[in-house]
Amino acid sequence: MSRGAVVLHAVRSALQDYCVLPSATALDAITLWTALTHVSGAFDFAPRLVIKSVEKRSGKTRVLEVIDGMSHDPIRLVNASVAYLFRRVELADEVPPTLLLDEADALFGSPRQAERNEDLRGLLNSGFQRGVVYGRVEGRSLQPREYRTFAMAALAGIGDLPDTIEDRAVVIRIKRRGPGEVVKPFRSRDGGARLGRVRDELSEWLADKGDVLAELRPDLPVHDRAADVWEPLTCIAHLAGEDWPTRARGAALELTAMQYQSSVESSFASRLLNDIRHVFRSLDNPKSVPTAFLLDRLSALDEAPWRTLNGSGLDARTLSRRLAPFDVRPVSVRVGTDIVRGYRLSDLIDAWTRYLEPDGVTAATSATSVPLL
Repeated sequence: MSRGAVVLHAVRSALQDYCVLPSATALDAITLWTALTHVSGAFDFAPRLVIKSVEKRSGKTRVLEVIDGMSHDPIRLVNASVAYLFRRVELADEVPPTLLLDEADALFGSPRQAERNEDLRGLLNSGFQRGVVYGRVEGRSLQPREYRTFAMAALAGIGDLPDTIEDRAVVIRIKRRGPGEVVKPFRSRDGGARLGRVRDELSEWLADKGDVLAELRPDLPVHDRAADVWEPLTCIAHLAGEDWPTRARGAALELTAMQYQSSVESSFASRLLNDIRHVFRSLDNPKSVPTAFLLDRLSALDEAPWRTLNGSGLDARTLSRRLAPFDVRPVSVRVGTDIVRGYRLSDLIDAWTRYLEPDGVTAATSATSVPLL
């Protein structure tokens, strides 16, 4: 096995030991992204990494902690002002620092929050491409000043981040750890030392590879902005060799396709998920429930918003869109001699286990009696 493949395997193993990630492609993508932080100066684009979830307590912070331990010159934004970041990136050498921002939804979750943090969003957006500067006016004399902002950046948060950030990012949607999913406990005294060794191995492997990487032009399975994001990662994979080019191609295809799924609406979606659980339990948990009947039962819940949602009530299309972030989708189910669209209990149980407390986060009230079709 090549030295590069060995080092990337060490990165991937650390991520797999300490984090619950949704797929092998997610592991591969974060591995390549972490390696890229050590040689980002060889490329024209610095892809962002977005780690997001439907609800809290899904392991986003742990992912950032592990990346922090293995990336080049990491800066946790929790204790860094925007002014500091502008100057820190401006003064960086040929390999810029790695910016790590947790709880990004608290900064960009609403138009008002985004407006208050416009300088930070500007830094993150302009820093995606080498040569793009961020202009500011400073001092009493209002002197114009341009800052270099090119740097790698990873962000974690609940729900969607601004489109201008996600469009420049590898987006990983993680789930809350379910029963049977076990990770090693992460302690700085032990895990930190391991991650530090991996960081040193990455640095040594990539120390003199900038010119080689800059000349690579791998075939990419994606185009336009997605190609800007994935080309540096694919170059790292080709440098490592072995099966890593295939892994990179698979990750690019799968994660780019997933990125355009329906947006995550966390708190509202959780209420819907909990109310659906209530409906299934009131029916003694049948193997499946037709969509039309499920909509009737949801609309009959007292004090629930589904009867008047969007002025006309919850419909089948909206129901499907709101459940998609939980990997729950309508399927064909049998009702007597008819085949109709509906939802299976087995598909919902995983989402209930991961995102709802045993007795439900939001108590649904009793439904009007409606006979099952």
